[in-house]
Amino acid sequence: MRLPRYDRQHLPWLILALLLIVTALAYWPGTRGALLLDDYPNLVQNDALKNLKPTPESFLDVMLSSKSGPTHRPVAMATFALNVLALGDQKSIRSGAQAMKWTNVGIHLLNGLLIFILLRLILGQYRRLRPETSESTCNWAALAITGAWMLAPINLTAVLYVIQRMTSLAGTFSLLGLISYIAGRNCLYKGKQPLKAWTLLLATSLICTPLAILSKEIGALTMLYALVIEWTFFKFRLANGQRAKGIIVYFSVFLLIPATMAIAWLLPGALDASHLALRPFTLGERILTEGRVIWHYVWWTLVPNIGSLTLFHDAFPISHGLLKPWTTLPAWIGIGVLLFIGVRTRRRYPLIAFGLLWFIAGQVMTASFIFLEPVFEHRQYLPSMGLYTAVFGTTILMVTNQRHRRLATGAVIAIIALYGAALGLRSIDWSNPLRQLSFAAHNHPDSPRATYAYARILTIYSVAIPKLVPDAFKALEKAREVPGQGFLPDATLIILAHRTGRPANPDWYRRIAHILASRPANPEDIAGLSSLVHCAVRNKDPCKLDPRLMQIVFASALTRPHPSTTIMVMYGNYLLNATMQPHKARRIFRLLVQKYPGVAVYHFDLGITELACGDLMAAQKQLQILKSLNRFGMSNENIKSLSNLIQQVQGKSPHHVQAR
Repeated sequence: MRLPRYDRQHLPWLILALLLIVTALAYWPGTRGALLLDDYPNLVQNDALKNLKPTPESFLDVMLSSKSGPTHRPVAMATFALNVLALGDQKSIRSGAQAMKWTNVGIHLLNGLLIFILLRLILGQYRRLRPETSESTCNWAALAITGAWMLAPINLTAVLYVIQRMTSLAGTFSLLGLISYIAGRNCLYKGKQPLKAWTLLLATSLICTPLAILSKEIGALTMLYALVIEWTFFKFRLANGQRAKGIIVYFSVFLLIPATMAIAWLLPGALDASHLALRPFTLGERILTEGRVIWHYVWWTLVPNIGSLTLFHDAFPISHGLLKPWTTLPAWIGIGVLLFIGVRTRRRYPLIAFGLLWFIAGQVMTASFIFLEPVFEHRQYLPSMGLYTAVFGTTILMVTNQRHRRLATGAVIAIIALYGAALGLRSIDWSNPLRQLSFAAHNHPDSPRATYAYARILTIYSVAIPKLVPDAFKALEKAREVPGQGFLPDATLIILAHRTGRPANPDWYRRIAHILASRPANPEDIAGLSSLVHCAVRNKDPCKLDPRLMQIVFASALTRPHPSTTIMVMYGNYLLNATMQPHKARRIFRLLVQKYPGVAVYHFDLGITELACGDLMAAQKQLQILKSLNRFGMSNENIKSLSNLIQQVQGKSPHHVQAR
């Protein structure tokens, strides 16, 4: 029975609506989970977010508060600010985890809709090259690819890991830009409405791409994805066969020149010795490793195993040479073969070419000289669509026999259903942090992060469930023995010992000092030391840290070449508020102001410390400097705070005035 034309036109959208509902249901259990890992420094411990007020200055402060990436990712941070304002409880960001996760799910569903629209446009160009392909078949292919992508288990971390909204939101603007590009390029190809065509093309490069980049730097790949679409389907030509010279200029201006400038800007930093020292591998080893990583991405995308998919890939074996391990060289040869197939199949099998080149384009930033950690699943959020297009889209479109096509479509639907089941199971694991992290630590016992994360969640739960305290101590001791482990377990052991009234083992302090003396402090070291200082200076039940051993810890970090300014600030705060030595703290902050006179927040810290030392005039001087450095109202809150303190301590004995 053949459906009426009206119903045939609306059926794909009805099926898409069903896929969106199924996807939301699959993610539903996971929205009940807690915040994790980088959610804490970026959100929970973000002072700008905790002190957010419904004012432009406070909102801007949050937008620029992220320490991630050179752009500070203000667009993504703005959405977190909106979340917190909607919750109405800035002091308890953790209690809003479910609302934040549902926001992420909503963004993912929006992206699913945009993927479907983009695929319909792409397959419209495919039909231009293959006129014998029916619109109905293309719609089924678009639905299959969209369904696979929305229900892909590998994409879960970009959705339920709250801070990775940065990834999914960058994907939103990239997809909008690519939809705009194809719409504009199609007008230009047909020679119709050139003004509209160039307006849409410029919207891609001047509006959508910058917004994607300001959500997360991976958004810079938007123009590279557009190049893949252009090369595969439009071929830099117009409908009359003439070369589209304007498009060549377009990509030269908006892709080639910016990419060259970005490489020139990033490469010196990537080769900087102090930067390279933060990782336990060299730049060459990282690039060699990425060949094997990419093939793992392919496997995890097409044949997901929830036992292998995890937040914790920090124990992934590093390649130390082309044959160490031996799979390194074959991996890179295989990637070369994929690239060759993508280039060679453009004429005969354009969908395979598009899918492979799209996937490879998605690896250009994260598998290059940019000195990132080797493996994270969320990096495949948009690239995975290329693999699903090459496999599922081609399967449906290339089978011409009606009976065989039905069988192929049935097989694809069955695979997508399995993806949905695996996603649902993974989402259930994420609904309970203790179960999730226990599962991760069991499956990845060599992962420093997985073992520590499990020990940490036991420590948190032991506050309400005291019988878990012995398990927490045991898990922390086990985590600190994992090869490559930093000192987060040691810092947590010290805090747990204080909370439970047990003596702290001096070896915990000594291991922290040894690690800080042996290498530059990395972000996890900063987080561990920050947790100790925060515990020592808090007003309620402060930790009684061993002052002699803490002095050794700070000396180990600050006597290294190019000591961390963040640790210097923490040391000043510790001296001022934990050991009540404001004059020693003043020396630290004066040194920071002398070395970095243009950093406004150091003048705020010094002003507070001058007050603690009883030097009112010096504090007033720092207030005036702070006002002169106030850009876009960024220091308004600090100016107000320091002004109030100055008024309060005039004629009084200052005490316990806390720096950041």
